[in-house]
Amino acid sequence: MVSRTVSPTGSYLVDVPSDAHEDVDGEVVSFWGPEGDVLLQLSSYRRDVGDQVSASQRLAARLGRNDLNGVAVESVAIPDCPDVAAAIGEDSEGTHWLYVYAVWEDLTVFATVSASSVVAIRSSWGMESLRSLSRKGKEMGSGPDF
Repeated sequence: MVSRTVSPTGSYLVDVPSDAHEDVDGEVVSFWGPEGDVLLQLSSYRRDVGDQVSASQRLAARLGRNDLNGVAVESVAIPDCPDVAAAIGEDSEGTHWLYVYAVWEDLTVFATVSASSVVAIRSSWGMESLRSLSRKGKEMGSGPDF
């Protein structure tokens, strides 16, 4: 993948295909390629006070709010991220969704990759992008990270 590095909020970096389209809708940034059906969406939240909620707790809460079929834990490695949890499932329209929480002491990144099949997700540029996710320098302030 020929890629470019983007920093959607200033708190983290991620590589996306150089020809990926980008859209920001409120707190969510979306990337999709000119070909195929893969969509990567990212949002984040900074926390400087209080205890951080673990990736697995965040994922369990997310899955409790969504009606996915055949949900399975997915192994996603994000180098240098101390706490990662992921699961994959299919919605009622046949779209597959991978939910990933990457949690650092002061930052949570929530990522979704969607496509027509589990195989398409696992072999996608979206997965490659997730593996490139990295924490940028710590910043002051808590709340939404945009």
